[in-house]
Amino acid sequence: MSKPSFLKAFARTVAWEGGFQNDPDDRGNYCGGKLIGTSHGISAAAWKGELGRCPTEGEMRALGKSDAERFFLKNYWNVLKGDQLPSQELADILVDWGWISGPGTAVKGLQKALNAMGEKLVVDGGIGPKTLTALYRHDPADVTAQVFYLRRADIDRIVTEDPTQQKFYKGWMNRLESFFPKGSA
Repeated sequence: MSKPSFLKAFARTVAWEGGFQNDPDDRGNYCGGKLIGTSHGISAAAWKGELGRCPTEGEMRALGKSDAERFFLKNYWNVLKGDQLPSQELADILVDWGWISGPGTAVKGLQKALNAMGEKLVVDGGIGPKTLTALYRHDPADVTAQVFYLRRADIDRIVTEDPTQQKFYKGWMNRLESFFPKGSA
C-alpha cells in the first residue's frame, strides 16, 4: 500500500473551488457577521485563524493557489493525518469533507463510519491512536464507501436544517459523486 499523496488530495479538492466569490447565501463568506468572501475554497472565518482577525475582502481576493495549498496542508491534511490514512481514496474524500465542513466534522464522520462497521469509538472529532487503530482493522474501500454515504446524509441534513442552502445542493452532490469509491455499488 502506498502512502496517500497530499498533492493528489489537494488537486482533487481545489479543482472544485474557484478563485474569489462572495455569494451572500454562502455561510462561509462571513466573518464577524460581515460579508467578506471566500477564495480558493478558504472561508473568511477560516482565514481569520491565520490572521488573528477577520480578513478584509481585499485580503481574501489576494489569496493565491499557493496560499491555499499551504493552508490545506497545515489545517486539513496534517490535522486529518492524511499521511497515515490507508488509501488515497479515503484521504481524498475525508480531506475534502474537512475542507468543506471542518476537520472535526470529517473525523466525526469517519468515527461514525467505523462504528457502523462494528467499532466502539467515542465520536469526538479527533483522529488519534484509537481511531487510526480501528481504521486499520477494516478494508479501506469499505470505510471509504461508508464515509461517502455519511457525507451524503450530512449534506441532506444541512439543506433540511437550512433551506437557504438548497441552492448549493446540486453542486455539493456533484462534488461528492466525484469521490464515489471505485468498485462500490
